[in-house]
Amino acid sequence: MHNFDFDFLVIGAGSGGARASRIAAAHGAKVALVERGHMGGTCVNVGCVPKKLFAYASRFHDDFDDSEGFGWDWTTDSNQSVDRPVHNWRKLIEQKEKELARLRGFYVSAQKHSHVIEGEASFVDNHTVSVNGQTFTADKILIAVGGQPFVPNIEGKEHMLISDDMFYLNTLPARAAVYGGGYIATEFACILNGLGVKTDLIYRGDLFLRGFDHDIRQHMVEELMKHGVNLHFNFNIDRVEKKGNVLKAIGSNGNTIETDMILAATGRVPLLDPLKIENTGVELAKNGLIAVNDVYQTSQDNIYAVGDCSSVSQLTPVAINEGHFLADMLFGPDNMKKRGKPLYNIIPTAVFTSPPIG
Repeated sequence: MHNFDFDFLVIGAGSGGARASRIAAAHGAKVALVERGHMGGTCVNVGCVPKKLFAYASRFHDDFDDSEGFGWDWTTDSNQSVDRPVHNWRKLIEQKEKELARLRGFYVSAQKHSHVIEGEASFVDNHTVSVNGQTFTADKILIAVGGQPFVPNIEGKEHMLISDDMFYLNTLPARAAVYGGGYIATEFACILNGLGVKTDLIYRGDLFLRGFDHDIRQHMVEELMKHGVNLHFNFNIDRVEKKGNVLKAIGSNGNTIETDMILAATGRVPLLDPLKIENTGVELAKNGLIAVNDVYQTSQDNIYAVGDCSSVSQLTPVAINEGHFLADMLFGPDNMKKRGKPLYNIIPTAVFTSPPIG
């Protein structure tokens, strides 16, 4: 019989991994949780939470306009115009960091029954993981490393930012272009526009937000145009040129957009490179995700995967449910092991555009 260091070793303390670790430990398993960055993963640090804070901040602009219809008058008693509030970007960043620190604290305290290891994990073999030069063995291992932004291999892509960068900008640019047509692209186009940035949204297809009802997508076109966002459909960026502080997005059809910042919001891919997953024999699917069966088991019997690195539904509540189900199945009492797995046919979805849609 093997004498493992842990019953369950979880790589990644994001939504799926943190939930699986906490529930497994509550069931009495000896658990290790490895995290190379901040606790909470993408959602807490460079995803849902800070994005929503930015979205809320950007909507006050509309509230100021709407207030006049409810009797608020932006003039003094002497009929002189009153300056509306000026947005302080640095203060928003500072307040965002305070809130994230508070949330990370909850994630840390929730892992009081797990052994938290800070550092980057890589596989030695199917039961052994190396972190900071030290090896740890486990009976079962969960990969919950999440994803990272993907930037197309176009000339000059080094001049483009990714969504992670947006949460740490020193200053807001006067002009910005967003390249993409999914959640992240449309949300950041609305955020930038709402904070006073002259915004272009560039998409290679006919209409963004693929997968949503056509009437909702068309309504968003009208709303974005009404708010002053410049829309460019059927525009493929062929290359990006930089001259001084000015960027040019040059399309394959020769069209050019001049701006101060370009955000590539062109999808996400699993964050697998540091894992040395080739040392395990774990198989990947054709789409680059870790291939798993109905109970999140990989091609190796003792290795599992949940969340953005393996799920086609890359959403926080999905990862949480997958992690919870797996921990119950592996370490819970018999009645929990028989519980049905999460269903993917109907997933409530919200996009924090302006207006928000769902």
